[in-house]
Order: sequence, then C-alpha cells, then structure tokens
Amino acid sequence: MPTTTDRMVLREYRSSDASSLFKLLGNTEVKGLWNVDPHTSVEQTEQWLTDRIEHLNQCNSNGLLEFVVVLKESGEVIGVAGVDTPLSDDGCQQLQVLIQTELAGKGFEREILDALLQHYFEAVGVLKLVVTSTRFVEALEHCGFKESLHNDKGDEKGNRVTWELFRADWLESVQSPFVRTRALHSKRIILRRYAEEDTAAFHRNLSDPRVMKYWSTLPHTELAQTEHWMGIVFTPGPNNVNGILDFVIYHKATNKVIGKLGLYQPLQADQSGEIGYLLDPEYWGQGLMKEAMVLWLEYAFFEAGAKRLIADVDPRNDASLGLLKSIGFVETKREERTLLVGEEWVDSVYLELKKEDYRK
Repeated sequence: MPTTTDRMVLREYRSSDASSLFKLLGNTEVKGLWNVDPHTSVEQTEQWLTDRIEHLNQCNSNGLLEFVVVLKESGEVIGVAGVDTPLSDDGCQQLQVLIQTELAGKGFEREILDALLQHYFEAVGVLKLVVTSTRFVEALEHCGFKESLHNDKGDEKGNRVTWELFRADWLESVQSPFVRTRALHSKRIILRRYAEEDTAAFHRNLSDPRVMKYWSTLPHTELAQTEHWMGIVFTPGPNNVNGILDFVIYHKATNKVIGKLGLYQPLQADQSGEIGYLLDPEYWGQGLMKEAMVLWLEYAFFEAGAKRLIADVDPRNDASLGLLKSIGFVETKREERTLLVGEEWVDSVYLELKKEDYRK
C-alpha cells in the first residue's frame, strides 16, 4: 500500500531491490543507525531481503508498517523506514529510518516521518516510538513527539529513549488533507483511502462486465473514464469522503486493491447515507465483502456518527440483496424504472439499516 510524499514513494520490499539495498546496507555508516551490521556482499543483502520479506509478510507489515523509500523522479531506492511490529495504542514500536548518506540533512528524514505519521495515525490514537540514534531527534521534535522514558539498560548500540505523540495533539498542528482519514483493519483486509496508484486496479474492475452488471453506469471502455471517476474521488472540499466514509478494499495476503466500499458523499442532516460497493470477481465467494461490510458498519455507526444507512439495489442482484439482509438491512420499498443505464431502464429495491437495529 504505497504512501507518497512530495519527493518520495514509500512502498513494499521487493526481491528485485537487493542490489539497490546493498548500496545502502553496505555503507559502513549503517552501524548504529540500523539494526544490522554493514553488509559485505550482495549475496548477504539478498538473503537479508528474503528473510525480511518473509518476516514482514507473516506480520502483514510489508508495505503497511515498514517500507522501502524510492525517489519519485528517478525511481531510485534511497532508504528504508518504518516499524515492523503491529501498531496498538498501548504498544511501543522501534522506529528505524535509514537513507543514503548524501541525502542526510536535506529534510528527507522529516518528510518520511511526516508521511509515516499520516499513515500510522489512521490506525491508532497514540504512537510510542523507540529510536536507537539521536539522528532522528530533530525530526521527532519537529513533529511534536515528547521524550517520555529513558531505558537505562540500553543495548550494544546505545541507550534507548521512548518518544510519545497523541493523535489529537498531532491533529492540532499538522496541515494535511488526510488528517481525518482512517484505515480499518480486519483479519484479511484493510479499508483505506484511495491513492492515485489505485487507478489501474479500479479500471480493471470498472471495465469488467461482471462487476458492472448491476452498477449505475455501463462498463468503462477507456482508461480516461476511470481517471475521471478517480478525479471525482480526489476532488478537495467539504464533500470529500475519501478515507473518511468511502474506502478502498485492500487484500492483505495478495497486497492488491480488490474493491471499494462506502458512501459517495457526507452524511445528510439526519445522519443518513447511501452505501455503495464493488468487489473484484477473483475474490467472489470468499466472504470478503461481508467481512469488509461488518468492519465498515462498526466504524460508520460507532465512530463516524451514522444513524441510518440505505442501499439501492437492482432486484436481479440476488448476491447483493442476500449480503445486505444477512447483516441486518431490511427492505423498505420497490420502484420501477428508477435509473437509465445505457438504453435500459432498471428497477430498484430499497433497503435500510438503522443504528439502533444493528447488532440485534
């Protein structure tokens, strides 16, 4: 799940990164800045990378909590950054940021940390980080972290200090379009905000007749249609719900975008909204949409303030009707010829789920 900054992309580790990472991890200055001694051969880096990817995949952390740092302009791998253990409000993670020596002191570490905070604060309310080098202190203080605890025992690389920052304090000072966004996690999926890199995945689905059979428009025939659709998602302003009420469905096991789920606009004055969703056919029949729906409903009702959710479904779409009814939606009415899709008029079944009826 790539995270972008003005100058960089933070993405997952790949086996093809070995030679680039050797230039980084083979530098003698790596000692004390990263939890490995300098590498002496590409083969050592290849083995380290294989082990690293295996470990991060087991923790569902590759490209989610720990990243390879790549320059946007050149595509060059210039660093690694992140934490490799799951985030929690009461946990403490070791933060490690390592970039090429010649880029030190040029604001890259601060830019990386800003991006990590936007990403991590979608999941937790407080961050407690341990660093093994004073090199990161300025960036931590710039972002509002406060020194909270000394570990006098330290280790062979020096004393460790815990730095703490609450999401509420960060929100007061940060200027970012994503400060209200969230990322919601379940066993197999993540619901997170849309990114420009998702366009290809959505074009694949929005141009698939199977996905679009009961959609409100005909299948996309050109990439430009999907780019326009994505442009609406990214349109700034008070009506933008990207990562707030409308989410990408991201599959952990395959590291792929497999669908969408959420509202197209903010909640109405009565705290109601109309839900919409789609799923890549490759993942049908696995219970993933129901897992995503339950995850989203918990958030929508008990965090986002929704009181009533409605759905408009084509009466021929038995799978969608069955899904909605299985999680508590009830049919309220039916209407004929409600929407013209291409040259065909389609009918509607309307369903609703109220907060007070959810979980009954």
